[in-house]
Amino acid sequence: MKKIEFGVFFSKHLWLGLLWLLFSIILNKYFGQSDFAFYITIKVIESISIAIIVASIFTYTLGTGEFIGKIKDLLEDIVVSRDFLENLSKEGKEEALKSLLKPSDIEQKSYINIGRYYDDYVKDSLSVGNKNVRSNYSISGTAFYNEEKCKVGLRGVYSYRLYPSDTGYRDIVIGFDEEDTDSVCERIVVNRPDGKREVHENIDLEQIEVAGAIDRQGKIDINTYGNGFDHLDIEVHVVEYGYDHWFMFTFKALQPTDGFRLHIQCGNGLEIRKHAVFDTGNAYHTDTRGKSEININCNQWITEGVGVSILISYPHNLNCTENKPNKKINSDHK
Repeated sequence: MKKIEFGVFFSKHLWLGLLWLLFSIILNKYFGQSDFAFYITIKVIESISIAIIVASIFTYTLGTGEFIGKIKDLLEDIVVSRDFLENLSKEGKEEALKSLLKPSDIEQKSYINIGRYYDDYVKDSLSVGNKNVRSNYSISGTAFYNEEKCKVGLRGVYSYRLYPSDTGYRDIVIGFDEEDTDSVCERIVVNRPDGKREVHENIDLEQIEVAGAIDRQGKIDINTYGNGFDHLDIEVHVVEYGYDHWFMFTFKALQPTDGFRLHIQCGNGLEIRKHAVFDTGNAYHTDTRGKSEININCNQWITEGVGVSILISYPHNLNCTENKPNKKINSDHK
């Protein structure tokens, strides 16, 4: 019914405009040059007739589903195109994401503040460009017992490939708990793609408050050394200590990481008692050889906050002064 009425409207106004246009042409031929008033009148009629024709065509076209569909597709192509989105300001990108990622009406009714969770997710997603990402993160460690300190320790090498963010390379941060005065970072090696490397030793650790706790923390500025290179290969050599006969080894990702591999081997009669992985959704593969060796691998992206905890200890309480380990202590681990 609407199509028929619209078609009649289109035909009626179109023919009216054509008739007025034809009338103005005839008047212009016979009376256009006779008088200025006639000339002005003819031009007004001509302009009105053309406006009627154009308006009738556009009015009819705008009412068709095909035309509306084409305009919709065109607008979608413009809005979702890479060039359009890249040219948006940070605030514009945030508003665009918020319009796409928002809670449903059911979620809003269930919990009115759910929108804040979506907003935080959008802000976190937009901050990816300011983060350094890593690939092939590998931890290789050997657990040992230090007789002089009467503590279980772990000598480990953390290695990974680091990529710059929009603003370059961020500082390498290394730290331990305030009470953990025996653990040390022996050296940090920064390798460049051109074959050169920079070795940092005797890293100073300062007391810094982190989440209400005091840590001993040190930083290495690598942005100037790595400027102009698309990646750096990092090695961090550390010796960490636990408490007398046990040690809780803990790793927490501080940067987005593509691929994670951990290998720990125990010496001096130590055993891997328990282990746990803190993550959601990723697949981790754990292989053990008795209680003396463990491998934990993940071949997916892991985000900040993901972690691993491994409890290493003797199978009994060790009295440092009365009950020394039966096995010979390796002096290299002291």
